[in-house]
Amino acid sequence: MVGTPCIVPMPDDSFSMYYVGAIETASGFTDEMAMRHQIGLALSDGPDYTVWRRW
Repeated sequence: MVGTPCIVPMPDDSFSMYYVGAIETASGFTDEMAMRHQIGLALSDGPDYTVWRRW
């Protein structure tokens, strides 16, 4: 699960996108408390904000 993206323009005309990612824990439950949340970062391909790579 991925959500809450925040896109930040960078001085070199590229973009950084920070987001929250969640995966199910070993318990197999899909409720909010059974997920591990992390912050992710993706970088644009220069000024082209339609192409991203996970960092």
